[in-house]
Amino acid sequence: MSDYRVVRNADELLRQRVVLLCGELDEQRATDVIARLLFLQHEDPCEPITLLIDSPGGSVVAGMAIIDTMGTLSPLVRTRCEGGADGMAAVILACGQQGERVVVRGSSLSLTQVTARIEGKEAALERTRQRLAGVLAERTNREAQPVAEDMAEGRFFDAAAAVVYGLADRVEG
Repeated sequence: MSDYRVVRNADELLRQRVVLLCGELDEQRATDVIARLLFLQHEDPCEPITLLIDSPGGSVVAGMAIIDTMGTLSPLVRTRCEGGADGMAAVILACGQQGERVVVRGSSLSLTQVTARIEGKEAALERTRQRLAGVLAERTNREAQPVAEDMAEGRFFDAAAAVVYGLADRVEG
């Protein structure tokens, strides 16, 4: 793969099989990422895809849609954090192909609590928290309860600490 840091636009990145997840994660951004992932799978179902992440996180529903799509693709999905990955963006990073999850030195990551926007939805909110903690626990080889506690605390990581925790496999840069 050529050096994607010198490209001029997202179309050039797409030709290099790099999909950007930059900015706040909402349903539209998730739809765009998913469409690009599916397009690249259609183009070549064997060639790996890199999901480049620099995001403050956002919608759990949107993030889970990306994670679910990553899990159904035939090409492996490498994840790479350049800048930051908070909340759902950190979970997406962790859900990349084991051994292919990279965080660039100088990047910061954080786990955040899932919060409710609608009164009276506490049970659904707790199920969502538990599901998210379970996904992250599986990907980091940790127990779900301590992961849920780390999310509730809003735990922060530098690049090296993210590798130790299991959010990524190696630091580059």
